[in-house]
Amino acid sequence: MSSAAARSSKRAAPRPMLIHVPRVALAILRGRAQRAGASAGVGFATPHVYTARAGLAFDTDFFGHMNNSAYLVHCELARWEMTAASGLLDYVLREKAAFIVGMTAIRYRREIKPLQRFEIHSQMVAHDDKWMTIEHQFRNPGSEDLLATTMVRACLKQKGGSLSPRTMLRGLGIADADTAPEPRPELKEVLDSMLTLDGALKRAAQKAAPPRQP
Repeated sequence: MSSAAARSSKRAAPRPMLIHVPRVALAILRGRAQRAGASAGVGFATPHVYTARAGLAFDTDFFGHMNNSAYLVHCELARWEMTAASGLLDYVLREKAAFIVGMTAIRYRREIKPLQRFEIHSQMVAHDDKWMTIEHQFRNPGSEDLLATTMVRACLKQKGGSLSPRTMLRGLGIADADTAPEPRPELKEVLDSMLTLDGALKRAAQKAAPPRQP
């Protein structure tokens, strides 16, 4: 890469952040506004509901529907809103932890048209000593009509190691924090398959990585 191209690349790099950071900030503000009226354990015992429209500027592609990558952006915004509404964001900041996504799987079912309203129903559906799995269901507002389903495996990292989901749930005052939720019957195969795929991808990445220099 030439020096001119490198300078151009450096100038262009911050632009996505100028778009994404305000969207995250808005999601957090929306979540904090919901905090007072949110039910205990929202996003854990009960789903959190995020609402949005498929934007023309950032979400829609030239095929005339919401681009596949925009679904993942809205999943992240839904998680920010959920964490602010549930108190998880304040807990994570207090514990000086970071929410790290390790794996995402998505199944698209029906397209979302430009400016179409949709909901994302988000809920933690499984956890173990380190990882939690969050399900995001894209739905038409006021119906059970599924537009897409996303499964996210994530953990909380802090200096010196990981913060277990059980510790997190106890910190949020959620009942039965020491008992992993029983997944819905239709999710058991999905969760098992995710663990298998996650392990296979990890092993493949380790084999593909160049050997470390002594």
